[in-house]
Amino acid sequence: MTYTPSRPIYPIPFNGSVYEVEGTFECIEAVERAFKESFAVLMVKAVDGFPISDMAKLLHAILSSNGERLTIPEVGTALLELGVASPAYTALALHVHAFMRLSLSPPADREQVRKDMGEMIGKAVTPSPGETSNNTASAS
Repeated sequence: MTYTPSRPIYPIPFNGSVYEVEGTFECIEAVERAFKESFAVLMVKAVDGFPISDMAKLLHAILSSNGERLTIPEVGTALLELGVASPAYTALALHVHAFMRLSLSPPADREQVRKDMGEMIGKAVTPSPGETSNNTASAS
């Protein structure tokens, strides 16, 4: 797929592939039907301590509404293999959030949203150099 600002298309890297997903009404409807909850509320939950089984269900709804053929157990297993307590899982959750935010943004704002989300993900997954403790007094 080619990126067009009027179409909310976003690449989600997952399970060794990059899925180009589009935030169509059908995708939003599939997600809301799977959860019986607002797409906007789920967008926040995706990066705010979503249970693993819910992340699997969310990814499944997004991917299957875009023509991909993965089952919820396959998605869940891939999440576990990724390592749920890993930077890669955090990055995936941020990508899902970014896709959902892009999907709900007005076409005129999508280019800026895409840029902002890319910067957010970059900052979140890039290790901070931070301060070292080499010059501090020890407790002993």
